[in-house]
Amino acid sequence: MATVRNSITILAGTIAGFISLGHSLAFATPVQNQNGDYVGSTAIGYTRWEVVDPDPKGLNCRMAKAFQPATLDSIDTPRELYQDHQQPIASWNVVFSFSPGERLNAVIGNGRFNQIMLLDAQGKPWLGVRTWKGDCFVRANSRFVRPLGQPGWQNHAGF
Repeated sequence: MATVRNSITILAGTIAGFISLGHSLAFATPVQNQNGDYVGSTAIGYTRWEVVDPDPKGLNCRMAKAFQPATLDSIDTPRELYQDHQQPIASWNVVFSFSPGERLNAVIGNGRFNQIMLLDAQGKPWLGVRTWKGDCFVRANSRFVRPLGQPGWQNHAGF
């Protein structure tokens, strides 16, 4: 009986270890690639970002006129907006500008724990963010933004 109990204890400890390791890996601080882009699963769960773009005019947030005003996490958002490698986001209208040091709220889509991140026609990632004027996209690159704190689902206190 003691052998069975020890086996169950070891199994439970192993499972807990794997769950803890998976959680740590899944929600690690986002890491940029060699180009400074935040891509892939490294940004999962991060809703808090800060503008680091030194441009005194601010960081441009863009949205195509055809999609304005957009709410990126709405079920009514046109599907064509989410097609990677299709949209020329860099040429879209600037609908909002963020000042250096300003904090951003990334949009999490439809209850999922991942940002609405879109790759433009050149394969560059853009992060969907929320403003009082509507949702728009900023370049998901370390020259422009950086992640703050823990994943958003762990930060209920806000900024």
